[in-house]
Amino acid sequence: MKQWLYKITAICCAIGFSFCGLPLHAHAEVEDVICPSGVAWKTVYDILHHNWENDDDNEYHPKKDPSYAFTVFQGDHILLTEFHGDIDCEDHIPADETSVYEWGSISKTMVWVSAMQLWEQGKLDLDEDIRHYLPDDFSLHLSYDDPITMLNLMNHEGGFCETTYKPESWEESEILPLGEALQKFQPAQAYRPGEVTSYSNWGASLAGYVIECISGMDYAEYVHQNILTPLGMEHTAVSANHRDNAYVREQWEKLKSYEGKLKFISRDSENENFGDILVFDYECKEKDIYFDIYPCASVTSTLQDLVTYAQAFVNDDHPLFEKQETQDKLLSGSSFYGETEIPSCSHGFETWEFDHVRAVGHSGLTHSCSALMVIDPVSKFGYVTMTNCPENLPTWYTDYVFGKLSPETYGDQNSTTYPINGYYFDTRTNAIGMFQFIMYLGSTYCMDDIKTIYSLGNDLYQQYDPHQGRNATLYGGKIHSDGSRGLKDGFSEAHEIKGYVFKISLLTAFFLCGFIAVFILMIKHKMKKAGKLESSVNSTILTAGQIAKIISVLSAVSLIMVITQRIHRFTKSMGMIIGMIQIICIIVCVIAGITSISMIFSKNTDKSKKFLYGFSAVGNLIMIMTEISFQMYRFWGC
Repeated sequence: MKQWLYKITAICCAIGFSFCGLPLHAHAEVEDVICPSGVAWKTVYDILHHNWENDDDNEYHPKKDPSYAFTVFQGDHILLTEFHGDIDCEDHIPADETSVYEWGSISKTMVWVSAMQLWEQGKLDLDEDIRHYLPDDFSLHLSYDDPITMLNLMNHEGGFCETTYKPESWEESEILPLGEALQKFQPAQAYRPGEVTSYSNWGASLAGYVIECISGMDYAEYVHQNILTPLGMEHTAVSANHRDNAYVREQWEKLKSYEGKLKFISRDSENENFGDILVFDYECKEKDIYFDIYPCASVTSTLQDLVTYAQAFVNDDHPLFEKQETQDKLLSGSSFYGETEIPSCSHGFETWEFDHVRAVGHSGLTHSCSALMVIDPVSKFGYVTMTNCPENLPTWYTDYVFGKLSPETYGDQNSTTYPINGYYFDTRTNAIGMFQFIMYLGSTYCMDDIKTIYSLGNDLYQQYDPHQGRNATLYGGKIHSDGSRGLKDGFSEAHEIKGYVFKISLLTAFFLCGFIAVFILMIKHKMKKAGKLESSVNSTILTAGQIAKIISVLSAVSLIMVITQRIHRFTKSMGMIIGMIQIICIIVCVIAGITSISMIFSKNTDKSKKFLYGFSAVGNLIMIMTEISFQMYRFWGC
């Protein structure tokens, strides 16, 4: 009898423990939970859950949508998890808990966690020059002698701009060891360390290489041993080729990526036409290529593993660190807006200000996927989302969970418009090298034209449009050592361009000279056929100068095409060819310019032709100045 009683008791306990282990139901046990936004969770749940239901029922989608997966949690409780759409639209394979996605730049947070672990162990000084930890034969293309610290890299203030050549490989066999890849794709140091905020994939991966050098382990191996294994993240890969986790590699090969495009479809019945409707259609695009400098972007996992990782930062047992103080330091401010104590960055983690909460985390984007991780360490709320349609990540859901930042939170009625005038560009660009001129064409804006930026004092500014909404964005004002101004926003900065009007005028004249050169050659060709143009050495040199102008402009246009058409396979050999062409064009223009000037002062030159030679000299001078000023020839060290 007692044995049966024991068995019944054991069965009841097992059932009880099983139910206790289930995640909380979103609209049952947690009805009284309030989100950091101040909104009841039941209300947020209804918005999130039913919005997806309505979207799935949209009969006008021409085919099944790409997948979206997201989770909202509080501490170790999962409040809501949703999978929608297809991981493969063509074969109608729905997304589920087995699907994997690329983290993109969320991968960087593992670099910063690793750095803080080594700091906690006394093996890494965040304020020490990283060259102290790098091998002696590891060369850096530096423009300044100032030390570059791990803290600089965390704050994206190492001074590095975007790389001219994409650190990507089409074939797995082309992937280089991390140290070699960093040196092969090394960008120029455009800014003084610790001064200008410039988001840098390369800088983050350099920090990953520092982890390798200190630990004596391959970076991926270090992450597996010190982050993935302690957290039980069994479905996460770190390396560039994802082969450090067989499950992830297999699922990644099934992953397809999609690009949304607007198109019209007809709504027809048997006998009537109800007109066309504009909808999103999705086209499958090429699978992401391998990222050589992998620590900054290559982590790939299931949604659950990313959620597990995010939950670690709100866990009172601080599973990634020996001490709670280390985790607190990681998530505390390391860079700030102006002269305030409002953090713009927390040791490599993005920091977001809302009305009632300060959240941390990171966003991520690859050619194939995008993802977002937002965490409130105080309320322990978190929101994680992933998709295989990079441009359609549903980030607006954070407004419901965490709220917004209203202008009144840090501002008042006495706020004045932003006092800094001039022209600015986003520092996340190719500030050095042959792509430099492109930032003047597309990413530059005049601060005078922006009427919604207000000064709050202490070099703190905010932007909002009173006519479009009340969601504010914070900025921090800076004045750099060269006298230029900056407007900092988290990991990026609007940086003042000195002499912008002159430079954009010079660039305009450059393209105009190439256009005029075409007509000059056409006129000379007709004159030669008509026998009105005598052949001479000087005439041949001037003709060569016109041809050089056209070739130089066409080379610049080809670089514009690389950027605008998103051609990712721009190699060093291609850059070398274009750079050498520009160098030859400069030499030819110099010779043609000297020839034009000599003809102006020649006694045998007719006065009527001196104006034409002067015009030619000016054109060659413009070409030379533009090519040199904008480094159109520079294919090395960038």
